[in-house]
Amino acid sequence: MNKENAHLYLPLVQALAEGKTIQIKFDDEWDDRPNTWDFSWTYPPDRYRIKPEPRTWEVWAHKNDKDIIASIPSTWITDDTWKRITVREVLE
Repeated sequence: MNKENAHLYLPLVQALAEGKTIQIKFDDEWDDRPNTWDFSWTYPPDRYRIKPEPRTWEVWAHKNDKDIIASIPSTWITDDTWKRITVREVLE
């Protein structure tokens, strides 16, 4: 890091100060760095990122466990063949 590119590291340093996990890219794979790791910021800024948080959302699943839709008309809510479930994204 130097004075010309320090601004590119600022979001990473702020995230680290907030306790978020920073990842470093090695061989096209993102590796977690523990918050206790000694960051020297020797790599270009595009080799670092803040670890993404998994997203959650609700969908409607048919009780036959075969059909899933993202939204359901309010008139169907009384239809007991559908159930609302919460889905959490899996990040690898």
